Amino acid sequence: KLGADVTLWCSQKGYADYICPQMYYNFEHPVLPYDKAAKQWRSLVTCKDVKLYFGLGLYKASSDYDSGTWKHSDSILAQEINAGRELGCDGFMFYSCEFMEKQETKKEIENVMAVL
Repeated sequence: KLGADVTLWCSQKGYADYICPQMYYNFEHPVLPYDKAAKQWRSLVTCKDVKLYFGLGLYKASSDYDSGTWKHSDSILAQEINAGRELGCDGFMFYSCEFMEKQETKKEIENVMAVL
């Protein structure tokens, strides 16, 4: 359904060294909340040689995206990191790096740094 056999890539050695789903939504997302998606991806990666990284949407911090749910909190990404760690995620990637030093994402970055 995804246009590729992701289940195969995540379950057998030799197809991919790592997988990084773009998890650019939060816990309040109406269609696919972060925690539900994270559990689904964790269950797909069954090969010990395939690392699982979650791509996190830094660009959404303090924005009106997802019906404004990103404006209600400045610790969404820190919470996503903690939830990912609890599931055994191997790491995180942030999109986009240009938002690492923007004023509107400053508090979110500070909260991320506090959990690293």
